[in-house]
Amino acid sequence: MTKHTGSKYEMTKGLDVAEIAKLVRKDLKKAGYRASVRISRYSMGRSIQVEVKDLPKGTNLAEAVEWVAYPGAADGEYESPADIGNKGWFRPVALTAVENIVKAYQIAENDLQTDYFWSNFHISTDMAETLRETCTEAHIAKLSAPAEPQKSSQVEMLETLGLL
Repeated sequence: MTKHTGSKYEMTKGLDVAEIAKLVRKDLKKAGYRASVRISRYSMGRSIQVEVKDLPKGTNLAEAVEWVAYPGAADGEYESPADIGNKGWFRPVALTAVENIVKAYQIAENDLQTDYFWSNFHISTDMAETLRETCTEAHIAKLSAPAEPQKSSQVEMLETLGLL
């Protein structure tokens, strides 16, 4: 059995999911995110959905997503942007920090052997489509840029000694 108790769970124990969502909004704003935080209530559960509209200032957009190859794709690379849909997708790694902010308010237990799962609310995070496209384009541009030539260690040593 695996159990996760967020660092802010105890102070929000017993609060309605709407109240927790307000606290999540404050934390996201304090961290520099512009996001939409919505709640859902349904039979046997409730959830908080976060859609990130803008990342904190200074975030490197090219590093906000990472290339993930579909199983069987050759080493996760692609020859051109046209291959993207056929060989893999861009995973928004910038959402990890957002998920951690929300998980601070969550308690969850699960046991995979008995197919048991319980939490005070479910979490769903995503990037707004325009932000995802901007980050993906920046990532592709970074990968497509010519690599700077690397100096050999011998050249660096000669430069250090003032011989070059």
